[in-house]
Amino acid sequence: MRENNQRRNPFLLAPALVLPAVFFFGIVSFIFSEPLGSTAAYILSALFFLFIFGLPIALFFCLRGGKWLSSCLLPVKGRSIALSLGAALLMIAQSTFLRSLAPDFFDYRTYTLYGISFFAEADSFGAFAVLFFALVLIPALTEGILFRGILMYEYRFGGALFSVLVSSFLYAALSMNPIAFPPYFLNGILLSATAFITGNLFCSVFAHVIFLLFAMFGEKYLLFLASETETRMILFFVLAGIGIASVVFICDAAEKILRVRGEQEHQKPIVSPKRKRFIVFWDMISAPLLWADFFCFAVFSILHLFI
Repeated sequence: MRENNQRRNPFLLAPALVLPAVFFFGIVSFIFSEPLGSTAAYILSALFFLFIFGLPIALFFCLRGGKWLSSCLLPVKGRSIALSLGAALLMIAQSTFLRSLAPDFFDYRTYTLYGISFFAEADSFGAFAVLFFALVLIPALTEGILFRGILMYEYRFGGALFSVLVSSFLYAALSMNPIAFPPYFLNGILLSATAFITGNLFCSVFAHVIFLLFAMFGEKYLLFLASETETRMILFFVLAGIGIASVVFICDAAEKILRVRGEQEHQKPIVSPKRKRFIVFWDMISAPLLWADFFCFAVFSILHLFI
């Protein structure tokens, strides 16, 4: 931990950056309870995403500068792309499987992002381009910079495992639904792990773009199959096969990437001493704003379930 850090808890900034996003996404998802389906709504949503994620990113740049970028923009190798593809397939398998277990809570006809539902249908290239930039590229890019770049940088003194878990926990708070929390949390772990292993946060952005494209255009067909008794078991076996194959592929690619990085990097990562790990972990999970994020998530989740 930084010796010149005079703050009582050095992990206050990260959850503070997420709190406005959780609050405003909760407000908007509660106000717009019906799915949005017009081009104007997509464009306004994109501007809203840019504002919600862009504001904390800009604030972090003002407070910390841009030195953190060098820690998460290592050169991209072929295995990094392969790992990103494997992570995307695993997200598709696990998210579809978990959502199919609670079909009554998910409308397969709509595309839901941060608690906001859209009738995402593209009948022309122009419509597809609007959907892609507004509901796929912009969310994946801005969210990736905030959660897999900035937050993991802020939590780096806790070690890779804690930074991945806490940043994923904060990311899952954007789900605005207790049933959607587990898929968001697991996706956050996969995306954060992809960014850490490859050393490039844009590899996780690439994986997230693939997953969001599937969630927008393909997931509804699989969830429809899961709702039919005749096809549910077959779908579960297919998803299990994809998941197992993806895990094996990811582990193999990760082992090779980390081996090469270990041989090339001479500087050890900056982490807290082992005797202080518990104190660091306690500081991370006891930050009041971290629980303020979770409190906002809980309030809006309850409102969505009962109102």
